[in-house]
Amino acid sequence: MSSTGPVGRYKKRRFDKAAQIPCRYCGRLLVRSTATVDHKWPRSRGGSNAVTNLTIACFDCNNDKGSMTFDEFKASSKLPARCRFYLRVHPKDPFVETRATKDGLTWSKVIDEVDPDRERWKA
Repeated sequence: MSSTGPVGRYKKRRFDKAAQIPCRYCGRLLVRSTATVDHKWPRSRGGSNAVTNLTIACFDCNNDKGSMTFDEFKASSKLPARCRFYLRVHPKDPFVETRATKDGLTWSKVIDEVDPDRERWKA
């Protein structure tokens, strides 16, 4: 992976802010050298390198997920035991997971799902 491409820049930015980041799928704490960047909507299925489609994952989870989407991986009968509990507790990241579904949701709609009363915060 090139450190100058969009995926490499994403990984660098994430680890510039924290020494360790949990794997999105199993929660294992990763350092920069052991982390991989996963495409939630796989590139093989038309996914992009947009930041909203990327997440940090351990090699094992990234490999097990393969070309499945995030939701397919969660529902898969092949979901590894190490991921089951973590994904039950952290079922989705509202911003990234919803944006990666390619269904045309806008940022505003995503925020409404997270905080339906967000109007009260507007100035």
